[in-house]
Amino acid sequence: MWSFASISIAFLALAVIAASDLRGMIGGLSPMAIAGLLAFVSLVSALSGRVLRKIRQQKAWQASAAVSLLIALVPVVMYMKRKDLVFFLDRYIGDIHPGYVAENPKNEAVVARRSSGGFMLIGDINGYTTRFIFDTGATSVVLMIETAKALGIKEADLSFSEPVYTANGRTLAAPYTIKTLSIGPITEKNVRALIAQRGTLTENLLGMTFLDRLTSYEVVSGNRLILRGGGRE
Repeated sequence: MWSFASISIAFLALAVIAASDLRGMIGGLSPMAIAGLLAFVSLVSALSGRVLRKIRQQKAWQASAAVSLLIALVPVVMYMKRKDLVFFLDRYIGDIHPGYVAENPKNEAVVARRSSGGFMLIGDINGYTTRFIFDTGATSVVLMIETAKALGIKEADLSFSEPVYTANGRTLAAPYTIKTLSIGPITEKNVRALIAQRGTLTENLLGMTFLDRLTSYEVVSGNRLILRGGGRE
């Protein structure tokens, strides 16, 4: 049975998410990362409590002391391995919440890499929320036809006249100008984009017509993508 302390920690993890509204960074970690860490601690607390109770019932005080010492060392080891732990939590967040964009104190957008190796980002197109694949190989932001329809664009009104190259070869796409495109705290206006033909894409692409407007973007420690706004128009 879970101890009162472990249950309290689990509720605290949920409170971190709720209070932050899934925004912001705390101590260099996203709210989801902190929640995951707290949930892990609560699990360790629950399991260790059960082990200690069983050992004490058997009156094996030596083993109980050893386990108590081991539990006391857990926070120390976690601190020493904090970079590895953060790496693991980032990957965990990247998979359980694909595209989650955190905002750090510098008003930068921070995204965790998925275990598949790529970066997915949740953004807003003219107020419509959707997901993108970060793609420096794409010369333009490229939208799926399904996204275009969600924006109220009729497929019959599109002119598929721009040649593009995809993994499946050469095809044509329709030019489109996005009024506002936001990724976390970063918003750009009048972003040139293309709308792909049906069946060409499975995800929207965040390409260079948006990325070139940023001050910079980089991958930190091979695991976090940071986008910095305030670039050129």
